[in-house]
This record gives sequence, C-alpha cells and structure tokens, in this order.
Amino acid sequence: LGHAVLQARDAVMRDGCGRILILLGDALVFGCDASSEMIAVSKRNADCSVIGFERVPMEKVSRYGIARPKREIVNDTTFILDDLVEKPSLENAPSNLAVAGRYLLSTEIFDFLDGQQAGVGGEIQLTDAIRRMIGVKEVAGYVYPGTRQDIGNPDGYFKALEVFYGYR
Repeated sequence: LGHAVLQARDAVMRDGCGRILILLGDALVFGCDASSEMIAVSKRNADCSVIGFERVPMEKVSRYGIARPKREIVNDTTFILDDLVEKPSLENAPSNLAVAGRYLLSTEIFDFLDGQQAGVGGEIQLTDAIRRMIGVKEVAGYVYPGTRQDIGNPDGYFKALEVFYGYR
C-alpha cells in the first residue's frame, strides 16, 4: 500500500493539496460518511492527519493494524495515536481499535514513504511510514459509526451484498 500511495505523489503535489484521502477499495463503509467525518475531525484538530478505525472483537485483533491511543480528545470516538501495532497477538494488543480502510493524511506522508525501508513482504508499508510520522506529528484516530465490510474475501463480499441490496 505504501508503494501505491507513493506513486500518487507527483499528481497530488502538482495540485497543491495539503492532504490526501486514501480509501481502500476492498473496504466498503455503510451507515455514515466516514470521509467527511474524518475531514471534520482534522479541521477541529489543527488539520492533523486522521486514520479511520472500527472496534473489533479482541479475538480478531491479530488480523489488523491496531491502535495504541495516547489520549482521547473527544469521548471515546476520537483520540491521538501513540502507535500502530501491525497484527498483534491477543496478549500484545494495545486495544481493539482496528484500522478500517480510511486514511486522511498530510502530504508529508510522501516524505516518510520516500525514505521508508521495505517491511513485511519486502514492500513499502504505509503503516510503517505512518508510525514514523506519529513520532514527529500528532495523528488522530477516529472510530466512525458506520459498518465496514471487507469485500476482499467471499464472506465479506456476500455480507456487503446482504447489507446493501438485502440479498441473502
């Protein structure tokens, strides 16, 4: 994912954007406008970067990037990130807040990606670059109220059809 995002740098920077919205194509969100809500969170917090999260059952944390919140900034839906832990064991999971396919990042992410060493699978990982950015700048997490369906697997795909079209 990091390498793919890095490929957009010239187009994004040419347009003079200060932020980039990344929406993963295999993550459909129902029941809210997560992107607009994340933009509002950013504006209320000095235009910081914002990552979308969902709460998952603890037994599923090993499937996701999991947030280690530093502190809440609005009830239990918006927080400042201390770190992201990629696919932790149940025992090592700092929370049940899973990255949910939505990112609103400062274009400074390109600088972090540009210098990023290859990570898991020998690829440039977006999560690794975000972790480096967290060390320098505040990054917020936002637990959006909608439901995410992962259509990258058959069960999630059919669940999305059920939710969206009422198919069973």
